[in-house]
Amino acid sequence: MAHDSFTHTSSLETHSESWSMLTRHGDGYLTPYQREAFEHAITLVKNRLDKTLNKKSAFDEPEAEFNLADYIDKLEDRFLDETSHLGDMEQEVALTAARFAETVAQIILKYQPAGLK
Repeated sequence: MAHDSFTHTSSLETHSESWSMLTRHGDGYLTPYQREAFEHAITLVKNRLDKTLNKKSAFDEPEAEFNLADYIDKLEDRFLDETSHLGDMEQEVALTAARFAETVAQIILKYQPAGLK
């Protein structure tokens, strides 16, 4: 997200850890505060996915033939266009949602079901 850190308060000290440090060097457990922050981040990304992908694209998409590779190429612009008037955090959420959608689409392309371009 916009800020890759959170404040964790222990009985001994207060310090800031990044999510990447937690996942790389953590013990696999989240404090209640960390879990709440993580679930909030997931909710923000899910909501952005819903808002952007359920809205008709502002980009010209041909009615006749759908091309997944072309669609993937336009995803980042589509997500960022949706949040261009919002703050930094919303734009970071949009970028994260775009990366998630692109990753899923790339997996679909890799296995290309019959009839999908």
